Amino acid sequence: MFFVFCGSMIHFMKLNFFAVFHLLSVISTFGQSGLKGEYFRGRNFERLVFTRIDPQINFNWDKNTPGFGIPFENYSVRWSGRIQVPETGEYVFSALVDDGIRLWVGGVKVFEAWGPHDLENVSGKVKMKEGQLYEVKLEYFNGILEGQVNLFWELPDEDKSIIDRVFRKPQSIDSKYFSPPPAPIPDPALEAKPIAAIQVEKSDSPPTPLLQKMEPKTEPKVENERIVPPSEPTKKPVAKPTNTRTKMQDTIDKYTPKNVLFAPGEPFVLDESHPELDRLAKLLNRFQNLAVQIDGHTDITGDPAINLQLSKDRANEVAFYLKEKGINEKRIKTQGYGATRPLFGKDSTRLYPQNRRVEFRIN
Repeated sequence: MFFVFCGSMIHFMKLNFFAVFHLLSVISTFGQSGLKGEYFRGRNFERLVFTRIDPQINFNWDKNTPGFGIPFENYSVRWSGRIQVPETGEYVFSALVDDGIRLWVGGVKVFEAWGPHDLENVSGKVKMKEGQLYEVKLEYFNGILEGQVNLFWELPDEDKSIIDRVFRKPQSIDSKYFSPPPAPIPDPALEAKPIAAIQVEKSDSPPTPLLQKMEPKTEPKVENERIVPPSEPTKKPVAKPTNTRTKMQDTIDKYTPKNVLFAPGEPFVLDESHPELDRLAKLLNRFQNLAVQIDGHTDITGDPAINLQLSKDRANEVAFYLKEKGINEKRIKTQGYGATRPLFGKDSTRLYPQNRRVEFRIN
């Protein structure tokens, strides 16, 4: 009895230890100042590797990695949390970035430069009130080579002198103004409900048999007491289709990519499209006399000039992928058409993902 009691007490203490340890870890995480950073492999948040609290967004990952499990290239980070400003007014947020970045504050997109950038500045303005908490979301990706992202702000300047306004400089945002997202509230346990019994009415009549589908029989005809068997339908000769296509054309159609996918507003090919592009690269490597024309297209929403550039970037991104697979650039041509050649839709306020594509012409 004594040993059973001691064993139960040890088990109870273990359970309480793990419960307290989990509670302390939650408190320590959400008690920190800063933003929650989610670090992904891939440029478009494909695979989450780890999460941590970053006091400031002030990173230079030149020839380095953001953390264990993240490669030196092709990674992305999403920071989220809240910000509380020291005074009321219009704030200028800016960033020094290599490659892409976009920022939302209080649900308002402050700026976006989602594409390859070689250490460029981007900025935007938003009005905020003192003492109020605003949701913050900052997304960043690095494509190739070094990665860098620095987030700054400029406080309202209504009460500042002209000299202060001229010589003002953006400053890093102190961690005391940031706080991570609140801890998620667990859903209450769902109570199991008994399943109602199904009432089956009793009947004295035997069950009705299932009717079988019977094929109609053809009765023989009787003519002058002579049985004539039913006549069989006359079989018409089937004309063989004339196939004017060559075997090479069938091969090209087989290896031409059909589903090269892009995220909205982005030029980068999603990872699930790589197998089809790899098949095309094998075809072009096998037949050195073939050349490929890549045409880029976008949704019909948005600014036409931006869409035109985005379509060119998408075609060039696919061309870059093929060049990395050993295809000579002289065999690749690209063209962007923006939203001028949609496959679906006429409503410019709606998204039609089928229009977000590249097309291939191989000859």
